[in-house]
Amino acid sequence: MRPADQIRLWIQQSPIHRLIAGLVLVFLVQTGFELAGWALGWPAEHGMLRFFALHTGGIQPLTQPWTLLTYGALHYGLLHLVFNALTLYFTASLLETLWPAQRILRLFVVGVLVGALGAWFAGIWRPAVVVGASAGVYAVFTAAAVRMPDFKVRLFFILELKLWIVLAILLGMDVIGLFSPDTTARAAHLAGAAAGWFLASRPHLLDWSWSKGTAKRFRTKTTKPKSPLSVVRPNEPSLDQLLDKISAKGYDSLTAHERKILARHSQTK
Repeated sequence: MRPADQIRLWIQQSPIHRLIAGLVLVFLVQTGFELAGWALGWPAEHGMLRFFALHTGGIQPLTQPWTLLTYGALHYGLLHLVFNALTLYFTASLLETLWPAQRILRLFVVGVLVGALGAWFAGIWRPAVVVGASAGVYAVFTAAAVRMPDFKVRLFFILELKLWIVLAILLGMDVIGLFSPDTTARAAHLAGAAAGWFLASRPHLLDWSWSKGTAKRFRTKTTKPKSPLSVVRPNEPSLDQLLDKISAKGYDSLTAHERKILARHSQTK
């Protein structure tokens, strides 16, 4: 199979993959504007940032409210994009074993929006131009850590830590960073993480959709009381057993039957 076909197949596999592909596409456009600016002596990328980036410390988010979301599609440099894309891919894929992909996408969008509000508030003291999907990534990361805190990850192929410990280290660095020149970005991270923590135990708040004649339509939890008894199918692994297997051998080690069990759990969470 040609590389182009492999990429196309990967993009079609999940809405999360399409989100990551969209971030990469926007970065390529942003890079094209930057190169055009160098070649033509025209600040093309600056114009793009002025229209789509989040400018804190003023009323620009009120006059250009779309920037509360569009800033999350832009990035400062390749490393910024790679870190966000890889972290999003790992944590969203992990959370997708419990939640539908559409719910994770909505969590990402909410994280970006709440992160923008956090950065805007921090901009009162330290105005800055903010770009990056980090707030949405932190929302997804935090939700995954709350739902699966003991999931083990290997850092640098040597150090093995539980997911909640990795998140705690990153958040600790962001708290310290609030007192650095990077205050607004750190505030966006922490605000996105707060959104992820809040919604991790209230996932039904993310089960909304848009319809033509209405604004948001929320699907709340059913009021029907749940039975204390559960149906146990013979020879069927529990959710904890499946998560342990994913942690030890990876998602690809699951059989088709086990993946169906995970999909069923994702619809009932």
